[in-house]
Amino acid sequence: MATSALPRFYANLRTLRRRLLLFVLPSAVAVLIVLGGRLYPEWMSGYLFYMAPVALFALTLFAYALLNASEDLREQQRINRQLAELQAQYGLAEGLAHIGSWVWDQKARRIHMSDGASDVFGLEKAHGPVSQQAFFICVHPEDQKRFQEQHRHALARHERIDLEFRYVKDGSNVVWVRWVGTPDVDEHGDVVRLAGVAQDISERKHSEDQLASERNKYHALTELSADWDWELGPDFRIRKISSQIPAELQDWARDMRGHGFWDLTTIDIPWAGEMQLAQQLANDAREARRQREGTAPARSKKGVAEEPAQIRPEHLQQARQALLQDANAGWRWLQETLMQGRRIRDFEFGVLTKSNKLFTLSLSGQPIFDEVKVEQDGRTLTEKRLVGYRGVGRDVTREAHQNLLLRLESDIVKLIQDNRGQDESVVLKGVIRLVCETLNWVGGIHIRPASEGSRVCIREKWGMPPVQPMFEGLGDETVLLGNSPEAVVLAQGNELWMRSLTASVAEFSSRYQMEKLGLKAALLAPIKDGSDAKPLSALLFFSAQTFEGNTLVRELAHVLSRLLSQYIQRERLEAQLRRASQHDALTGLPNRKYLSEKLDARLAKKTPVAVLYIDLDRYKAINDTLGHQAGDQVLVEVSRRFRDTIGPGNIASRVGGDEFILLLDNQTDPKKVEMIARKVLAAVERPFILQERAHFLSASIGVALSSQHGNDAATLIKCADAAMYTVKSEGRNDVRFYSANLKSARVAQVQLSSEFPSAIERGEVELHYQPVISSFDLQVVGMEGLIRWRHPTQGLLMPDQFLPAAEQSNMMKQLAIWTIRRALQDRQQLDVQRYGNLVVSVNISPNQINEEGFLAQLKGMLEEFRIRPELLRLELTENTLIEASSRTIAQMTVLRKLGVQVMIDNFGTGYASLSYLRNLPVSGLKIDQGFIRGLPDDRGNSAIMQAIMTLAEKLRLQVIAEGVETAQEMQALRELGCRMMQGHFISAAIPPQKVADYLKKRELTGVV
Repeated sequence: MATSALPRFYANLRTLRRRLLLFVLPSAVAVLIVLGGRLYPEWMSGYLFYMAPVALFALTLFAYALLNASEDLREQQRINRQLAELQAQYGLAEGLAHIGSWVWDQKARRIHMSDGASDVFGLEKAHGPVSQQAFFICVHPEDQKRFQEQHRHALARHERIDLEFRYVKDGSNVVWVRWVGTPDVDEHGDVVRLAGVAQDISERKHSEDQLASERNKYHALTELSADWDWELGPDFRIRKISSQIPAELQDWARDMRGHGFWDLTTIDIPWAGEMQLAQQLANDAREARRQREGTAPARSKKGVAEEPAQIRPEHLQQARQALLQDANAGWRWLQETLMQGRRIRDFEFGVLTKSNKLFTLSLSGQPIFDEVKVEQDGRTLTEKRLVGYRGVGRDVTREAHQNLLLRLESDIVKLIQDNRGQDESVVLKGVIRLVCETLNWVGGIHIRPASEGSRVCIREKWGMPPVQPMFEGLGDETVLLGNSPEAVVLAQGNELWMRSLTASVAEFSSRYQMEKLGLKAALLAPIKDGSDAKPLSALLFFSAQTFEGNTLVRELAHVLSRLLSQYIQRERLEAQLRRASQHDALTGLPNRKYLSEKLDARLAKKTPVAVLYIDLDRYKAINDTLGHQAGDQVLVEVSRRFRDTIGPGNIASRVGGDEFILLLDNQTDPKKVEMIARKVLAAVERPFILQERAHFLSASIGVALSSQHGNDAATLIKCADAAMYTVKSEGRNDVRFYSANLKSARVAQVQLSSEFPSAIERGEVELHYQPVISSFDLQVVGMEGLIRWRHPTQGLLMPDQFLPAAEQSNMMKQLAIWTIRRALQDRQQLDVQRYGNLVVSVNISPNQINEEGFLAQLKGMLEEFRIRPELLRLELTENTLIEASSRTIAQMTVLRKLGVQVMIDNFGTGYASLSYLRNLPVSGLKIDQGFIRGLPDDRGNSAIMQAIMTLAEKLRLQVIAEGVETAQEMQALRELGCRMMQGHFISAAIPPQKVADYLKKRELTGVV
């Protein structure tokens, strides 16, 4: 009030001053005129008489103007001071409130902002107007559309705008802004500007987010809470059960008032079926035994004790008496605990409702004591007296079900693991028995659709001992109606619980002799081939009691379906892998290992056999000129012709490249064997239609007979191989039997064997490097060293041309050490900073790592070249690795501990079992190119690759795919999750002097 009165006081003072001035000045002038008339001459007095009013008026105006100007000047100064103060206060208020004003100039397309608004949006205060486009770019991308739409709406409808959005401040800092404004319309009705305020509401938004998070946590906790109060009186009988108890338990709670909890088994429950009561009592008895042992209360199992196939009244009465006696003993434990005034924690028991639903409840409570005064020996003492209990109860049915399912799932998984390699029927019958024994169900069967759509096969069967003979007599096949429960489940794939098998499913009941066996309910659980696939079969369980199908039943069906579906899928995948390990991926023919096993088995039985070793002539020319696809077509067609020619009972196998071995049973006559060999030769000579043209091949065939040339697989194959080389050296396209003096085919190999030891010393042996790239960013992550021999007369020789010579000259150990040394030396010459993590790999055999002193030499070379062990990868072929001794595995373990990577090369072409693979100390797998070929169109290879990738992921193994030849194969591998790959599509092997240039080029281009 004083503040508002002060300006009025100053205004009144200024008015009074003006009035006094206007009165004093005329009065003073009048006095001067009167005095002038007396002092001056008459003529002057007359002059003054006329001029005085004019002067008086002028003087008054001047004085008034001067006074007003002075007052106005002071007033303006005061207003300016007030304005400056107000602006300062406004700026302070803007800063404190994180608020500022803005004007959206619609015509100029610019935004004028106050200092406060500039602070909100992180702009310099002297920045000046901001273009609308520049401002809009900084609006958070997720809010830009909403910002635009609301602005357009406000401009179009002349309405107020009020929105909240995020703004990217200073390039990275995101703030929340409230943007409020009103439109300004000109005389034409067009919006010329929007004016409003902007406020930084980031703190409010953060608080709202925190509040929402806490609210969600609270809601989650309250939703999980299912507590209700209970209270016992001094006699330990129930005095109160709160209304928070679940609605389905309200009737039970009402009937329990006035009773003790231990009266649960003896009070009248007229709606409880006899079997359900027996089931509950069995659960309570088991729980009582746990409590008496002093262990923490555990979740009680659901189910009944084993019952006879046909439940007679006398059987039930005997069961009731035994169960009541045991159950009452458990409740007595609770009664004793209460009387001793001890705390109760998580005591669980079962309740059966009127709707035949079974609940598991948990009690926790503490005693209530009252202080009373007693007289003792003339003294007044205070004692505590137990007057009751107060506590909370919870419905833990869900938890009990989950614990039961977890135990059951664990038992099923263990059952599957313990029966790996067994027939599928063993596992399925074991699962049926496990479920029935856990849930005290009568029995179960496994049904599978028969070849005829209206029938099902009854496979594995199991029943409780009293009814097992009846289950076995169900038969192996039965007819189904189109709407029968089994037909519905097998068609739709959903589980089905039949709580009461009445006349509506009479055909179903009669089919399984339900009345005879005392069966009243059934569960059908489908087994699928994948989560969304059509059911393969179903498990059918029977129960001797009727009750509602609760979540336990549904989730049990889901658990069974999931576990058994995974088991069947895994068994199929392992079967595919086993087949893949024993067969060639391209042709489907058995590989060398499979052939050797079958050959040794026949020789052990003294079965006379003939071995035909075949090498295709001119195949390389077709493969090189027409491409790998044409070459693969030839191999597939040749394989088909071989199978057709030798007929069933004999074995055609592909042992590598364009080499095949045929095994002919019961052959002792050389003439007959030669006749078959000539038919094989003729089959190869038939034209191959490739790219609409006929191409011709021939074959070199070497033959060895078990009756003449050897009694073991290795010897026979070696003899047939030597005979084949004789044909090669003599012009090809012929058949030759092995003979003892057959040496001409090996002359060239002997010559190479004599030359090879000095080849290393002369510097003729080289390492060429094929890049290994990451499938995600296509960067080079490794280089595989591939050995070459630059022969002075024969040119550049591939490993398959001279490694046999190296083996014959006992140079493999020296060659292995030289290969590793050269690889480390070449790796050292690369830029450490740029290629610090580039891995170099070389091929090596288990025999070489078993050599005495190999590990010491390897450590020495790593230290000599200062190469980290993890940058060296040793690759061992699958076949040789599987045959490795325990010493080899021990050496591999030392290598892994040292840090050196060890990988299985040509994975899939050998015969490694999955269990053996799991125990090998390897860091990864190198998938053979046979599985890469034809991706993604080859469904077989795609499935095998998916299985290998899954296997590698589970075993935490790296995977490298080799032999990538096309962009389609590369893309398919990327989609399958293969992280590394190599092949001619990426790059051929590079001479060592060109590696650095190649890496630089890849860095610049980044493309394959």
